[in-house]
Amino acid sequence: MPNFWTLVGFEYKKLFLKKSVLIALVFAFGLIIFSCFTMVIGRNRYGNYYTKNMSAYEVMLMDKGYAKALTGRPLDGSLIIEASKAYQKIDNYVGKYTESEEYQKYARPYSSVYTLIDAAYVKPGRAFNIDDFQNISEEDANNYYTIRKKQYRTNLENNPLFSPSDIEKVMQLDTNVQKPFIMHYSDGYQRFFALSLITMAILLFSISFCLSPIFSNEYSKKMDSLILTSKNGRKTFLHAKLFMSISFSFFLSLLFIFSAYFVCMEIYGFEGTHAQIQLLLPAITYNFTMLDVTLLLIITSLFGAFLHTGICMFISAFSKKPIIPMTITSILILASMSNIGSNSVFFMKARYFLPSTMGSFSDITTQLVFTIFNIPFMLYQMACLIAAILGILFFIGAVQRFKRHQVI
Repeated sequence: MPNFWTLVGFEYKKLFLKKSVLIALVFAFGLIIFSCFTMVIGRNRYGNYYTKNMSAYEVMLMDKGYAKALTGRPLDGSLIIEASKAYQKIDNYVGKYTESEEYQKYARPYSSVYTLIDAAYVKPGRAFNIDDFQNISEEDANNYYTIRKKQYRTNLENNPLFSPSDIEKVMQLDTNVQKPFIMHYSDGYQRFFALSLITMAILLFSISFCLSPIFSNEYSKKMDSLILTSKNGRKTFLHAKLFMSISFSFFLSLLFIFSAYFVCMEIYGFEGTHAQIQLLLPAITYNFTMLDVTLLLIITSLFGAFLHTGICMFISAFSKKPIIPMTITSILILASMSNIGSNSVFFMKARYFLPSTMGSFSDITTQLVFTIFNIPFMLYQMACLIAAILGILFFIGAVQRFKRHQVI
């Protein structure tokens, strides 16, 4: 056992003695921190009335004040009608209504209400717009939750990824969701979730850059035969490599994710921890709070990083040049962020099991259902299970490949 920990330390030393690794990690960390500030840097980019001379940060604080004024109020027919009356004060003939004095003075304080309800009132072939909101009836306002549920069911029925039984399982979850929704300010969480895919992509690119040479360098430096013929080469040394790689990706994941979380919270505020996730995704039927989803996102991101590390090591075990595993895993990251194969149900579902999408808020909260032996699993559960199984198989495959490399 002492040899094992000595070899683990040796592997970490080899990693961090490379200046390129240190530079890459510092750059990646700085990029994540910078991305948290992008929406509050500089002048107000919208140039709206009353805000054209304000900084983006001041505008954020103004909207925060409006949202906090609504905190604790139920999103019911009364609040919807109240918001509608505020929007009725906007001149319908203004070129861009958000630049009008009436919007800034009367309607902007209720913009969060408009954002929450517009998707529920969509008509076939026509979006719900400001004119519809100004003329919303009391009956529709009071029936928001019935209309919301009906609209979500319709959306699922039009989605080829959902079977009738899947739809029923998803809709059944809605019985546990508190209604009416209680308004809360939660822009810190909204920003953290919005950046989750970028954070995950930067994390995975960093893992690829740092761990792609783990076996490839041994080949290129002719160290493979020496390692495999040494006393600890075939077992302890390889186990040390595995432990270093997994622990490195684990701690790097926590560092990047928690850094993004706390920076976003420091900028926008920690309010909204126990707010319903429906304040960001009104149609969703998970009975989760913002904190619940944050913890879920951390867990799925860790599993995604675990799988990506396994893939990286597996390819490295087959390649004499680090650029090959680095290139392949980078393509995999970029492919998961695109819509390649979006017309195929298989590729649409398979995309959710790629490492980068496992760290994406919008992807991991998708309510896909997978039934195995009559046991339903939600997407986030199935993604973690598949990542664990595939990750272990990739690690085993990488070790076996390296062991057999010099065995002729």
